Amino acid sequence: AERLSEVAEDWRKDRVHTKIAKTRAWLGEMEEARDLEEGVAESEFGKVALAEAMKGDQSSMEEQISALEPELESGNFDLVKNALSVCIEIYTRFYEDPMKRSAVEAKIKSTWSPMPIFIRIELLTGMVESALEHSDQETALRLVNETQVLVDEHQWPLEHGLPIKAKVVELRFRAGDETTARREADELLRQFEEHKEEIVNIYRAEALHPLARAYQAMGETGVALNVYKRAVEEGVENPNSRPRAEDLSATCCEMARWSIEPDQELWDRIEEIEQGLDAPW
Repeated sequence: AERLSEVAEDWRKDRVHTKIAKTRAWLGEMEEARDLEEGVAESEFGKVALAEAMKGDQSSMEEQISALEPELESGNFDLVKNALSVCIEIYTRFYEDPMKRSAVEAKIKSTWSPMPIFIRIELLTGMVESALEHSDQETALRLVNETQVLVDEHQWPLEHGLPIKAKVVELRFRAGDETTARREADELLRQFEEHKEEIVNIYRAEALHPLARAYQAMGETGVALNVYKRAVEEGVENPNSRPRAEDLSATCCEMARWSIEPDQELWDRIEEIEQGLDAPW
């Protein structure tokens, strides 16, 4: 891989070097990993630290956070973003220690101000996922509520807001607030039905996928299937074959990934759409 990287374009070379470095870090070869990371683009820098955080021992949290300080204080988008991603991994790794976990959460929140709102939401949902992995619904729900505040403070185009809000709904349900989650999911579906014309037709199916996932996570498989059916129909609104093929493929992959079995009606419709696509689709 190292030999092949020498003939690649610079950005590809950086990605190859970073992947090799992460592998060496995972194997414990930190000196070699850091040498490989030297000189890579800022968008790639810091990913060795992510691999190191995933293998760090219980005594190394403070050292790992300290090593990230230059990137966290740099003001550079890529460096800060990558360093905060490492912090999420450290948060997860030390979750069982409440003091260390709280310290990492505080560090994340005190340094995320240069980041756009969607990055902050990703960081919060990352901590929610970690709490749920550790069966800590109380902390998860607190973080879900904080995420909801951030989401509600901003105006979102429907094509962007619907997926973000659907993810929050899913996490809220998993965190134990099931009644509110179901109510909010139904409201999101109503909003789509009422305002779907605000979304360009090639983006409608993609916007619906997270809502279908949320219903499936809530055990509402029938509703999830109906949302995927709607996504299939929205995906054929565009007259061009390529976006129709891409939307159909994406929706089918979604259903397979989340264990949604199409009924006969949907199988027939999928086949009908597939037969209507022009070559080479």
